[in-house]
Amino acid sequence: MGELYRRKLLPEKTLNTVFSSLLGMSEENYKVDDLVIEGAINLMNKVGQVFEDNAKKQAEEKKKDESIKNFNRIFNRFDELQNMPEETVISNRIKLLIKNMFTNKENKWQKTKDINESGPKTKKQVQREVEEKHLKE
Repeated sequence: MGELYRRKLLPEKTLNTVFSSLLGMSEENYKVDDLVIEGAINLMNKVGQVFEDNAKKQAEEKKKDESIKNFNRIFNRFDELQNMPEETVISNRIKLLIKNMFTNKENKWQKTKDINESGPKTKKQVQREVEEKHLKE
């Protein structure tokens, strides 16, 4: 899904709906657990740079002030989840993953840029990695 959004094949509205569902912000899904939050973190780590850039660009052009509001709303929810009391269903591992995601954002998504720069792997690259793994074993 992240790659589809990055390549402009998935509309921002759909991405917002997915985040709302994963983070328990929608009427259909208001419960959260480690698994769905981790999915939201992984998705944000994949699309965060493009998502933030698009939201800021639209806000500057005054096309859609809603885009930056949605982006901020999602990050506010991540912040709420990270700061939940110890006795909640959110594990410390997930809280650490959220913290790492915020660090990535503060560093202008450098980790995301490094990962996304190469793009998806080709079939030959995957086969080569598998062969190298088998040789090592």
